Amino acid sequence: MTVQLDTTSSYNSSTGIFTAPVTGLYNISASFYNSTGTNYAVVDIKKNDSIMFRQAVGYVIPDATISGAVYLNAGDTTGIHSTYANSQSIQVDAGHAMSIFLVH
Repeated sequence: MTVQLDTTSSYNSSTGIFTAPVTGLYNISASFYNSTGTNYAVVDIKKNDSIMFRQAVGYVIPDATISGAVYLNAGDTTGIHSTYANSQSIQVDAGHAMSIFLVH
């Protein structure tokens, strides 16, 4: 994924992990596409490896969006994590987007 704007260098594009630079309420959202053609996908928003929100998407209507507000302490991590039913990893791909920003 190409990073368009990260004024605090808090997002690691190699791992897909965002580390909160300051304590506060963050909005996290992503649109994604299930390209398996045969399986459903499960997409989670996690905080420090704990699932906060979950969205499932099938292969008949493969586009979906997940979003939520998560309170993070400085140093907490968050990100979008996704798997197929058969445990293969998927990513938010080209033409789709992810955003994380501090609300308050």
